[in-house]
Amino acid sequence: RLEALPDDERALLAHASVEGTVFHRGALEELAPASLEASIERSLTSLVRRDLIRPDRAGVGEDEAFRFRHMLIRDAAYRSLSKEMRAELHERFAAWMVRTASSRLGEFEEIVGYHLERAYRLIGELGTLDTDAEELAVRGAERLESAGRKALARSDYPGAVSLLERAAALFPDDHARRVRLLPDLGAALIEAGRLGGAEEVLAQASRAAGAARDECAGARVLVQQEFLRLQRGEATGTAEGAAVVEQVVPVFERDGDDYGLCQAFRLQAWLHWIEAQAEAAADAWEQAAAHAHRAGAEHARTEIF
Repeated sequence: RLEALPDDERALLAHASVEGTVFHRGALEELAPASLEASIERSLTSLVRRDLIRPDRAGVGEDEAFRFRHMLIRDAAYRSLSKEMRAELHERFAAWMVRTASSRLGEFEEIVGYHLERAYRLIGELGTLDTDAEELAVRGAERLESAGRKALARSDYPGAVSLLERAAALFPDDHARRVRLLPDLGAALIEAGRLGGAEEVLAQASRAAGAARDECAGARVLVQQEFLRLQRGEATGTAEGAAVVEQVVPVFERDGDDYGLCQAFRLQAWLHWIEAQAEAAADAWEQAAAHAHRAGAEHARTEIF
């Protein structure tokens, strides 16, 4: 059916497919080549009449939106584009989304991150990675990390793990944000019950912190490794955990890391609780909650109580 379409309609569908099953007219006008500008209205009308696309509700702003009648139609149209063209269009769509979403961008960071990630992966498949491609990867990673931290804030641990894993895979190994991200990914894996994955990630995090000489990131790793031991029932006592708390608190205080202090005092609270020291545990949880509030981590504060 696609091969039987007029050239302009087939090309329009191919460019529309980059956004996904649902696409916006504004994005299509951004992505389509200049040679198709004059025929966009006519082509959209014809494609609706042919029942290849259908009007749909806009997801961004007041824009007009359409939906491919079937995912297979979208996929076939997408495959008709070269990898080089797909990479370019994914990056351009991400830029369009940033401009269009404006003050609501926080709601669409996962989508922007996906398109930047996809552009980078396609460039990698073409074997043309360069400095510009690495910059593209970092921009995508930053968007995915931000979306992942929002998922953490609403206690969506499976969603957070998926997003943070993708962000960590996009950041260069020695990037400062990856070094700080890995301990939090390990923590999310623990909360999601993926303890084997958490052990592996925390080992990576320890190596990355050491290579970067980031003592604060290393301290966060130590705290999460103690939580992992507690979850696995590997702790034979509380002395080792208490030694970790004593070691990391001065590091977090020196760096003004309130979120790190929150996690350290949470660990201390659990250690007191294990020792049946309820009053000391309550005091530690109070300190953890106070630091969570200062860090703007209201989800952590809520979970403490």
